[in-house]
Amino acid sequence: MGLNLDIARRYWSPASIVTLINLVADRGGNSLHLHASDDEAYGLESAMLGQTAAKATRIGTKYVNPRTGTAFLTRVQLTSLIAHAASRGVDVMLEIDTPGHAGGIRRLMDLTPISRFPTSEVFSDYAPREIEVHSATAWAFVRELWREVLGMHPSATRVHLGGDEFAGTPLEKRAWAKGVSSLAATLRAQHFVSSTVWNDAIIPEAAAVLSRSLTVAYWDYDDWGTPGTRLTMPALATAGFTIHNYNGYYCYWVPRTYETAEDRQWMCDALRGWWTLGYWGADRAMSETHTKLRGACFSIWSGESASLSEATIIGRGSPIYSAFASKVRAT
Repeated sequence: MGLNLDIARRYWSPASIVTLINLVADRGGNSLHLHASDDEAYGLESAMLGQTAAKATRIGTKYVNPRTGTAFLTRVQLTSLIAHAASRGVDVMLEIDTPGHAGGIRRLMDLTPISRFPTSEVFSDYAPREIEVHSATAWAFVRELWREVLGMHPSATRVHLGGDEFAGTPLEKRAWAKGVSSLAATLRAQHFVSSTVWNDAIIPEAAAVLSRSLTVAYWDYDDWGTPGTRLTMPALATAGFTIHNYNGYYCYWVPRTYETAEDRQWMCDALRGWWTLGYWGADRAMSETHTKLRGACFSIWSGESASLSEATIIGRGSPIYSAFASKVRAT
């Protein structure tokens, strides 16, 4: 059980991340998932992508890339956060989201070209902010980026490889499934980590070739897309996948200026009263004790929170997370 924090669409200070680690630990949780890359920014230091502390503009504890105007966590800051989390019994799982949501990576590569990884071979022609799933060069680039990321987190036991909301036909989704399975195998062999992916590209054509070693973070169900295409949570379990419930209705929070206290109270009531660990909907529910259902995660997505302070978000979100945690603990 834990918290997914979006540090790509919005910068979060190390002090506030420490506060959230403590919240997770104090409520009985053991996981912090950091969504570290998206179309808006790449949220970590990266020599490979030309985003380093040495080149940054420093404002207090914030390091800002002067060429993009976006802030990021440095290697030293990330190491300190990981150490604090470990001291509280919280595991940090980093997510570099590909093939979709790679606009932040593309922006840095355009500013700092990498000769061995031309963007024309790494990114899709029809979706220029997406990694090209049919390209061997693109997958080699992703593997090297992960080597750099895991060099900053050598104690990692889990990583999140993304896999949500990318363009393409079943052919692209099948190609992604084969590529991400190979990537997961490489990371397991070289860095001894297990891998997680989002569920919404797992259609039958993808499921047929996707490694069962991958854990599925289940956030999206088929009524949000084309009905009848994505495997439901029970269907994924039947197919042999381990699942974490990231329910995008009950367990996703997008802080907004216009959100009311009543809105947040409704979320608390819904989590305590209606949602369960095995629930996505009446026809997508599974037993809370199913052997393939291993946990749940609450997400704070930062895309609409620019006008809110970190303290405000934490103050408003803590009761919602507490409601989520109390329900999971009661399972």
